[in-house]
Amino acid sequence: MIIYSKIKKFLVSVVPLIKYSFVGVTNVVISLSCYSALIYFFHFHYLFANVIAYLCGVMNSYILNKKWVFTSSKANSRSFPKFLFVNIGNFIINTILLAFLIESLSLSSLAAQPLTIFITTIIGFLATKVWVFSDKSDARKQSKDI
Repeated sequence: MIIYSKIKKFLVSVVPLIKYSFVGVTNVVISLSCYSALIYFFHFHYLFANVIAYLCGVMNSYILNKKWVFTSSKANSRSFPKFLFVNIGNFIINTILLAFLIESLSLSSLAAQPLTIFITTIIGFLATKVWVFSDKSDARKQSKDI
């Protein structure tokens, strides 16, 4: 029974991270698809296409993370700004880490990017779980209001 309990506890803690990673893969597919379509079919400038494609990925990520990964009941007006903040922060962290690994540690750009993606995936997962979609933070705030 103890082994079963430990396995169950492990799975409960790992499954959301696996789901979160899967959502990330779908975001890449959606972003690249949008980017390609906007450039090749609609002849958008690549920078404008990149912004629109990134936003499509963020919207997909928000919906899937809210409904499937974290099953949050938080109102969109409360969780979406936080989610956007986490994604922008993660993008900045990724860019700084990438520059550091390439410029200071002389890693190749192809070796550095997977490392930064791994690090920012963990940061994004924890921030999203604990801050963006945590119903506990709302419960604490409501109990203080009473």
